[in-house]
Amino acid sequence: GVILYQKFFKDCPKAKALFGFPPDADMDDKELLESNRFTTHAAYMIQMFEAALDMLGPDLELCTEIMKELGKKHLRYNVDDDMYRQMGEALIYAVATLLKDDFTDA
Repeated sequence: GVILYQKFFKDCPKAKALFGFPPDADMDDKELLESNRFTTHAAYMIQMFEAALDMLGPDLELCTEIMKELGKKHLRYNVDDDMYRQMGEALIYAVATLLKDDFTDA
């Protein structure tokens, strides 16, 4: 989760405020990366991805409903389409970084 959010906030600085970080927060600052606020957000995001992936089989309808509700909630936070795109790119970057040579585009 740390790699994901570090990349996301570097690519989408306006999103920092949505998570309670100042716009000028340095995403390479070790103290920030180890802060409770940052690590909590990072861990929660990974838990959400794991839960969504676990529902892709027999609980696809439930997963769809949960994702729709989550999307509505994020609209209230003023999350825009570009932020979703940048989060997706950050997720791919994080997975590629962790998997190294085992990562493929396929």
